[in-house]
Amino acid sequence: MKRVKFLVMALTLSTSFVVEAEAAEKEQAQVLIKNVRIFDGVSDKVAIGQDVLIEGKLIKYVGTNLKARQGAIVIDGSGRTMTPGLIDMHQHLMLGGPDGLFSSGESLDFATVGAIAAQNMYAHLLMKGVTTVRDIAGNSLGLAKGVRMGWITGPRVYSAGPAIAPLGGHTDIGGWNEDKGEDESVLMTNFAEVTGRQEVIRQARWNFRKGAAFLKVMPGGGVSTEYDPLEVISLTLDEMKAAVEIAEDQKTYVAAHAYRDDAVNRAIDAGVKVIEHNFLVSEETVKRMAKENIILSLQGFMAGVAFAHPEQVPWYTDEQIRKAKQVHTGTLQMVKWARKHKLFIISGSDMFAEQWPISKKNITIEVELFGFTPVDALRHATGNAGKVLAMSGPARNPYREGPLGVIQKGAYADILLWKGDPTRNIKIIEDENTLEFIMKDGEIFKNTVVSDNDPTYRPAPTMRISPGKVTSGGNSL
Repeated sequence: MKRVKFLVMALTLSTSFVVEAEAAEKEQAQVLIKNVRIFDGVSDKVAIGQDVLIEGKLIKYVGTNLKARQGAIVIDGSGRTMTPGLIDMHQHLMLGGPDGLFSSGESLDFATVGAIAAQNMYAHLLMKGVTTVRDIAGNSLGLAKGVRMGWITGPRVYSAGPAIAPLGGHTDIGGWNEDKGEDESVLMTNFAEVTGRQEVIRQARWNFRKGAAFLKVMPGGGVSTEYDPLEVISLTLDEMKAAVEIAEDQKTYVAAHAYRDDAVNRAIDAGVKVIEHNFLVSEETVKRMAKENIILSLQGFMAGVAFAHPEQVPWYTDEQIRKAKQVHTGTLQMVKWARKHKLFIISGSDMFAEQWPISKKNITIEVELFGFTPVDALRHATGNAGKVLAMSGPARNPYREGPLGVIQKGAYADILLWKGDPTRNIKIIEDENTLEFIMKDGEIFKNTVVSDNDPTYRPAPTMRISPGKVTSGGNSL
């Protein structure tokens, strides 16, 4: 009997020690960053001489003369500029093979494409300051779950799942002689070919079953696929309304790939909330977008730079070159109208595979080519982006503990420290030596603010693992 009592007491004490140790560990989970200049993702001005206290995944306080608990990591920012982590609102994580969007159909299986994505998510997105991506075509639902569960290290992922496209429309990458069966809904690949309302409903529900945060539809033609001239409309109004109805039932929204007036206006008629690209519309359509609070997702580098010389893309056909040049012609004018009518803008690179290492050029080009201020360009990739991510909630938002894209109390602790001030000189974001501190979810991934004998020091990886040569042209949808 005494032995039983002794064992009970020992187990009780052991449990008590574990609970106390866990509680102590939680109490130590604080990081205090002192004396920084803060661009908060929303404001027009930088706040000087600020402190930020992080506890767990969230920002606990922003202010002056903040104190942390004993044992907290304390970092002296010494006047460096703090911004929220960057958010890429138009990514294609699963299209990163050597043949871009065609790789998973012709060259590689999903396991290999996923492995390529996981490597580049870490080295060329997270470790370059991109802490969140909105993946907008490709079956990245497993990657999104892997990051959320802690199995994959990379930016958090808001995935649309397979893009919902019509047979013969944009992202139909099937061979010309491919024989179509009775079921056109390709549930396990990057793109879903649908015909009719019921197939749209089935695919939309499948995407949400697998964890989609929103839906992507393809009502217009695109550059990189074969069967879809830019001049056509590919989805019927009823097909797009079906996608919108399912999304609204899921308390989220639909984004649409479209370049021209007819496709954009049909998408808006159907209830779509975000237009991707938009480069060939008239001013009247831009006015309508402003009046109805339709969001513009801007991919400035691809349309403004890469598509100026699409003949440099080795695998582009004459028709793809024609389409790319056509998109380029409308870019500057559309952005001028977007600025004039004050569209709500988010920034998405549409740059993947060999372009992942240079994807931040999509932000800097907004200043260099389009005339936005550095603060505008940063806001498109932080505060504005966070507001659109929140449109997936509450039901389909996978990260609902706090807002994203901002430096404020209660927000996710996605934090960058820059040597220099990107709100004055946007080009510094392309120089990785100026990015001295990366935090995502309260975890430090890079810290060169302190000496290398500090336990928080984590240098960026030096190995190059991009699957292809870095170029100014190439993959884009």
